[in-house]
Amino acid sequence: MSSPLQLPSDQNLVDPSQVNLVDSIIRKTREKKLYWNKAKPGFVAVIPVTGQPSLVPMRLEFHCTPSIAPSFPQGWQHFVVTTNEGIVLRADNSMISGVIAKLAGAGSNPLLERIDQLFALVTQVGEGSLERAKNVIDRL
Repeated sequence: MSSPLQLPSDQNLVDPSQVNLVDSIIRKTREKKLYWNKAKPGFVAVIPVTGQPSLVPMRLEFHCTPSIAPSFPQGWQHFVVTTNEGIVLRADNSMISGVIAKLAGAGSNPLLERIDQLFALVTQVGEGSLERAKNVIDRL
């Protein structure tokens, strides 16, 4: 079982395969091949493992910060990708560490930038229970 990959604060330490994974998730979300559901902690997408029903499906999760007011947008705290091998990617979004990194002169983190793009997309396409039920009925 692989250990979770924590985000480094320096862009030079970011694993390009992690960035590629998030780019693929963004692409599949835009193509409407990944369905995101609003859940209590945030948003979840579950991807079944085709041809191997005994394996645990891949799970993509955003754990969100609660919105304090309608004019204040919801943000994400953690993004986790879990496969049958366990957590393969875990990204933590901390405003404090981001501010400290900028003050220290560190460059931007391409992985965090991609996850921010994904979160913006997911908040547009994610469905709650009522929305999902209505869309299923509409497709009949």
